[in-house]
Amino acid sequence: MAELTELEREFEQSWVKMELFFARQIIPRGQNYLRQIYLLILFCQSSRDGRYCKNLRAGQSMDALVVSRSAKHGLRRDQPSVRISADLNGNVYINYYDGKNRHGDELVMQEIIDDILTVRQELIDVLEKLMQHPIE
Repeated sequence: MAELTELEREFEQSWVKMELFFARQIIPRGQNYLRQIYLLILFCQSSRDGRYCKNLRAGQSMDALVVSRSAKHGLRRDQPSVRISADLNGNVYINYYDGKNRHGDELVMQEIIDDILTVRQELIDVLEKLMQHPIE
């Protein structure tokens, strides 16, 4: 198994931090509407030898998960990203930003992932689209 680069380790650590952040929101605070985001984080950490965790940086803005190809912590407006948020009614919002305009393409779904970490193809497509961008 190949040794991870420093950047891959940073990316993986960003997912661990997000797992802890969202777990703290759900368990003691009862923010169950964030459970879908938490399950998505677990999916990304376990998928295809950590493909997403090694190639995408995870962060958060308020109670939304933000995924990017940013080499450094912090996201510039011109960098592509995916923002995943949820509301109290169980809707999950997936916004893809291409880095060129401020209004991203939005998908709204009820369930993006189930308890056995089977994720909807639409979400995988958005993550794969983001992975096509260079790390910057």
